[in-house]
Amino acid sequence: MLKRLVKCKGYHVYFASLAFDNFKNIHPHMIKFFKISLIIGTLGFLSKPAIGQDLLITTGGDSIRCEIVRENAVELVYKIYDNYETSKSFILRSKVASFQYDYASVNPTSSDSASAATSNGKVSFRTATGVYSTKWRLAMGAGASWRLADLPSGVSASYEDHLRKLNSGYQYHLDVSRFLSPAMGIGLKYALFRSSNSDEVTLTAADGQQVRGIIDETVSVHLIGGFWTVRNASMNGDNAFLLKVGGGYQFLRDELEASIPAVAKGNTWALFVDLGYDLAITPWLSLGIQASFIAGDLKSFKVSGENIRQTLELPKGEKVSLNRLELSGGLRFNL
Repeated sequence: MLKRLVKCKGYHVYFASLAFDNFKNIHPHMIKFFKISLIIGTLGFLSKPAIGQDLLITTGGDSIRCEIVRENAVELVYKIYDNYETSKSFILRSKVASFQYDYASVNPTSSDSASAATSNGKVSFRTATGVYSTKWRLAMGAGASWRLADLPSGVSASYEDHLRKLNSGYQYHLDVSRFLSPAMGIGLKYALFRSSNSDEVTLTAADGQQVRGIIDETVSVHLIGGFWTVRNASMNGDNAFLLKVGGGYQFLRDELEASIPAVAKGNTWALFVDLGYDLAITPWLSLGIQASFIAGDLKSFKVSGENIRQTLELPKGEKVSLNRLELSGGLRFNL
């Protein structure tokens, strides 16, 4: 019976459209998630802070305009505001000649010295501590992934269940970042989503008759792209929150095994945002967790099988959505 379905006219068009129709529309909540993530990232990391109000003078004669956030008998912990970046560091009390809180309020006319102090106090990779002192970050991880869309209407319950199972799968990723300053950098990302399921389902043939057979389907989506990243270290300087926003290209491959095999392929642009947190184990190794949202739509794909090779263009207004939400964990190397 399933062999008859495979050979009937228009089967490959039916297979491709039916297998993908359930990914046509992105869930509205995910649109909100994507927008909110970008807004939070922009406001949280790019908003320009006010210049520091405290003054710290080292035993070497350097003046550092900063915000002193903590002091004890051993060290002073302070923040430096440099353009759009906030860097955190510390200095041993033995290296401090003097310091003054609210220096700008006490000395309101000292704009020239304040400007020089800010320049002298700029935190670089050489003077920064903790995670801010590293220029390279290599991240690898794996986790769960969910494709986001409503299931199609007008299909059998067995086939709907098959598609629902294909919506969830696993993913793994690898990305490398090069920080151009202690807080900001660029990078490259590779990620793979994969899902598979085998079920006995009921399908409707081109002549309108229903047939039942076993379908074995595997979906893979590869993502390659670049990103812009920022990091914000914790108070101890070793742990860090990270935001990555980027774009790239996605490659889809959907393999269907019935009485004969059929394969659908497609590629499209992608946008993604990653929000993560790194927990330091050693100065160079961290455990990381990450939530990601990836967006992209296909408008055409190629179908191949026994005695057929065809490129299908979707009707205007229709699309194959590759949107998905991912949660993962893994290792991070700070070098």
